[in-house]
Amino acid sequence: MEKRFLSILIALLLPALGALGADTPFRATGGASTLAQPEFLSVEDAYQLEARLEEQHILLDWQIAPGYYLYEDQFRIQTLGADEPGDLPHEVALGRVQRIYDPYYERELGVFYDRVLLRAALPGATASLRKLAVTSQGCADAGHPGNVEP
Repeated sequence: MEKRFLSILIALLLPALGALGADTPFRATGGASTLAQPEFLSVEDAYQLEARLEEQHILLDWQIAPGYYLYEDQFRIQTLGADEPGDLPHEVALGRVQRIYDPYYERELGVFYDRVLLRAALPGATASLRKLAVTSQGCADAGHPGNVEP
């Protein structure tokens, strides 16, 4: 709890002290009477996903905005509307996992910066495949937008 409080305190004070350089992807918001807080991109802008078919595989290609990342263990691909709906096994075809300490989860986790490409084999009866549900989870180096405390 003390580590989390200290991390939040540091995250809130750094922008106010001008510690973030001009090359940061986050803009500080708030007036002189309030602590500056980063302005986060929308999910669609931070994590741009392109899906394409290649033979019997679906390729899911995320372009990740600077200062944002996707968690290595939070990808899920599900078939919907198929004869046998369920999870599709997948592999990382492109992207390098980086280990970071995440103060929110209070442990070291694997994340992808910049780009990650997943490949999943499609079921044999691809004609009956109508939809895929793709789930991922990410965050920003500046913190979790839903967990910024005043």
